[in-house]
Amino acid sequence: MDGFTNIEGNISFVFGFIALYYFFKREKLLFLLSLIGILLTLKRIVLLSLFVVIICYLLPKGLKKIVLNKYLIISLNALVVLFSIFLAQGYWDEMIWNYFGISPEFLTMGRTRIYDTVLRVIDFNDLKIWMLGTGQGNTTNILFASGTEDLLHNDILKLFLEHGIIIWGLFMFFLYKFSKGLQVYVTLFYNILLLTDNILIYPICYFLYLLIYLSFSENDKIKGLR
Repeated sequence: MDGFTNIEGNISFVFGFIALYYFFKREKLLFLLSLIGILLTLKRIVLLSLFVVIICYLLPKGLKKIVLNKYLIISLNALVVLFSIFLAQGYWDEMIWNYFGISPEFLTMGRTRIYDTVLRVIDFNDLKIWMLGTGQGNTTNILFASGTEDLLHNDILKLFLEHGIIIWGLFMFFLYKFSKGLQVYVTLFYNILLLTDNILIYPICYFLYLLIYLSFSENDKIKGLR
């Protein structure tokens, strides 16, 4: 899947959160050291998430308000969930081969295979599945039963499949509801990680998310809107 070293994993996520914090605090040296930590642990998605958040922060104020609209972000999450499901079921295989010359599995670093393993077991013709999901931990059980030790590598998709659209919608709504100023960027960073990895298995990550989220003062919130 991702580049792997013995020190990769939750350590890379920790460096990501720390780098984000020092970027907003304008501590250039500490930000640079944290960035080096991300590079050394080779978790590319952490670097990409950080890059996306920084780009959003540097956008002009008018464009920033559009891009960081909470309902737009939630809608994009929903689209990613649907896209992941359709991609895993082979709807765009031919297009991907034609445009990229590689398989969807290679393009997504194996994620489509993992998604497909789970989706083959789930009956989407059952409205109850859409509304209430398959149950906590069921995607992991399906994967382990299939003989793989991989996890889903998409906690937003996992939340939808296991708990349905109602709980998923409430989770996404409250994830952004109280975010103001710089807190929106912290939440966006966390959100991107949720979309691309098994971030929820690392308690240190949501601890750091909440710690950094709550650390910003009213002045920090105002700066985040500029």
